[in-house]
Amino acid sequence: MKDSVGKSDGKTIGGNVTFEKGQVRIRPNGGAVDLGANVIPGGGEAEYTIEIWATSYSVQRWSRVFEIPDSHSDKGDYFWTWTHESNPNKWQVKIAGYPRVDDSLMGGIGLGIENHFVVVYAHDNNKNAYFDAYILRDGKVYWHCQKGLWGGMFKWHSAFFLGHSPYPEDATADASYNEVRIWNRALSEDEIMRSTKLGPDKLP
Repeated sequence: MKDSVGKSDGKTIGGNVTFEKGQVRIRPNGGAVDLGANVIPGGGEAEYTIEIWATSYSVQRWSRVFEIPDSHSDKGDYFWTWTHESNPNKWQVKIAGYPRVDDSLMGGIGLGIENHFVVVYAHDNNKNAYFDAYILRDGKVYWHCQKGLWGGMFKWHSAFFLGHSPYPEDATADASYNEVRIWNRALSEDEIMRSTKLGPDKLP
């Protein structure tokens, strides 16, 4: 997978990963995608934004939208799940060193529906760290959570997985990935809304 703006090309891990209609297709019990180590700017200390346009096709227990293992800490990893266990109406966001954020909505993330996932790590005017997490759909904010943090999210990561969990009890996603962007700054809410309206094929 070619990095269109830099040199951090991704790779497939395992088998059963295909390219269909310009998207990466991952299937259950198959392979996944690794965007590589330390692709998050500043080792997770500098501000950044992650954007992912992706679609889930079936419920897979604890399958991941993305997973970033923290390779130098016992505080855990950083991930977003498609479902909470096998509950399609609930999902989970976990940040290394912090409690998990569980949330649910009628219909959940939805099957066969492309969602725009956005995670922003930034600092306020008093230099306090926080993160914003968004699910956007059809140009609108479908779900939004903001949490204050008391330190950096993580400093090192050994991988950036799409659809894969390092824990053997968790399933591989049944999903397609249209676009993944990692920005070296925190996007504003206006920029996020502009990005979701333009979609995965145009830069804001």
